[in-house]
Amino acid sequence: MDRIFSLALGKLIIAVAWADGKLHKAEISALKDELSSLPKISHEDWTVLKLYMEYPLSNGEIKYTLIDFKEKYNNPKERAIALDVLKRIIYADGEVDQKEIQLYREIVEFLEAKDNNTIHKLTSVFRGSRVPFMSAMEQNARGVNRERHLEDFMNNPIFFRFYRALQNNPVTTELPKDQLRKYCLAGGLLAKIAYSDHQIVEAEKTMMIQCLASCMSIDKETALSIVEQAISTDVSLLNTQRVCKQFNEMSSKEERENFLTLLVDVIQADNVICPREIMIFSEIGAHLRVSKKFVKQYIEQLKPKGVEE
Repeated sequence: MDRIFSLALGKLIIAVAWADGKLHKAEISALKDELSSLPKISHEDWTVLKLYMEYPLSNGEIKYTLIDFKEKYNNPKERAIALDVLKRIIYADGEVDQKEIQLYREIVEFLEAKDNNTIHKLTSVFRGSRVPFMSAMEQNARGVNRERHLEDFMNNPIFFRFYRALQNNPVTTELPKDQLRKYCLAGGLLAKIAYSDHQIVEAEKTMMIQCLASCMSIDKETALSIVEQAISTDVSLLNTQRVCKQFNEMSSKEERENFLTLLVDVIQADNVICPREIMIFSEIGAHLRVSKKFVKQYIEQLKPKGVEE
């Protein structure tokens, strides 16, 4: 099983898991187990797969993923591997009902058929809508594939999630997109610090909102929305070097130095300072292109507060 096949199989099993429009707890657990066992998957591949898990796939996206896999991998061995994994995902909750049995049978029939016309028979997969049949190439050309958003998802996942929430919510903001990107990057770094000890307490969340609303002059409603997206985002998506690189391009040295003060405020918010918080603060400081002396001053300021062993 090569890397490209592993990635395609990962997309396929996620697409099928979204068939009912939801990812249940058992499905998420089973998906993570199956995806982590796929050989030769790179860090970037993982990010692609997380993008597929981020929000429900549309009927068109599910069709595209199924057709794309079938057109590229149609020999019996590859099909058998895919069906074996799909069976484990479909039956992940341990309770097999008639709908799940029908879903599996329809996928088997589609993957084994000589052409793609049986895509219309997958009534268990498509929630009501009948999208006209298109080849994988045609689907991709029409922008069905969500990977066109991959760069935003990789580089600024908070902005990606915040902007999606804006589009699906009556709440609006008058802030320009570039400003929103900058504030979402800041929210990501604040979350990175707050989650250093693997949990974000209410005092830290309140301080994050205050930092964005008061110190960065964002209205409180927008600040709250950014923070909520930040603290619910998988921290592994927040690559410190990548986030800092973009923040540097959008800020002055003075802004970055002032931002370090906000990070310190979040660290101190719960009255407990652990070594990992200091380590991540130091890492962020190094990538924000401020002087080592400046970062060291803050680290010295933090240490006397009582470092937790």
